[in-house]
Amino acid sequence: MYTRTNWKIYDPTISVDASVERELDSALTHAPIQLCGAESDSFAVFKLKGNQPDEQAQLAGIFGNSRIGVSEAAPITAPLIYLYCRIVHNYAKSHHWQHIGICSGMQLERANALEQPASMIGCKFQASTPETIHSFTRWLNQKFHPLHTRKSLEPLLALCVGTPSSETLYGWKEKDIQLKNGTVVKTKNVINTEGDRPRYYL
Repeated sequence: MYTRTNWKIYDPTISVDASVERELDSALTHAPIQLCGAESDSFAVFKLKGNQPDEQAQLAGIFGNSRIGVSEAAPITAPLIYLYCRIVHNYAKSHHWQHIGICSGMQLERANALEQPASMIGCKFQASTPETIHSFTRWLNQKFHPLHTRKSLEPLLALCVGTPSSETLYGWKEKDIQLKNGTVVKTKNVINTEGDRPRYYL
C-alpha cells in the first residue's frame, strides 16, 4: 500500500503528468453524489494549472493559519490544484461537506493508487465575510466565465498535486516564498501532530 505524506510544499517547475491528471479528473466526475432536489447543486470544483500569478495571490490570501500568521505553502506551489467551493445558498441546510468529502476523497485515493504526491489543505485564515466571498466570486467569474450559477462561491478545500520540493525533505520549518506578483508570504513546514486519532474498530 502506498503511504501518503501530507506534503507542505511542491516544486512548481515540475508539472503533473497528463495521464495522472486525466485519472484525477475521472475520479472526480465519477464520484457518487446523492442528488437531493434543490440542494443537489451545493458545490463546484475548479481546476487550477500552471501556478499562475493571479491564482497564487488568491490562494495565499485564503489558505493559511491565522493563529501564527502564515500562509499554506502547498496551494501556492503546487502545479495542479482542485479547488472545492461551496455555493452560497439562501437556505442554511446544505450537503456540501458530505459531497466534498466523497469527491475529494476519491481523488486523493486515486492519487495514492498512482503514487502521486497530493495533499488536502483546508486551513483558512479567517471566516469568510460577504465582502471576501463576493471578491472571490468575481475573480472566479472572470477566470472561468461563464459560470453555471449567479450565486456566490466560498473556497473551502484545495487538493494540491505535484512533486514535493527538496526543501521539504530537508525539513525547513519557516520560509518566505515570493509570489510571481512580487509579494512575499511567510510559510511554515509544520504538520499538526497533536490530538487523538479516530478509533478504528476493524
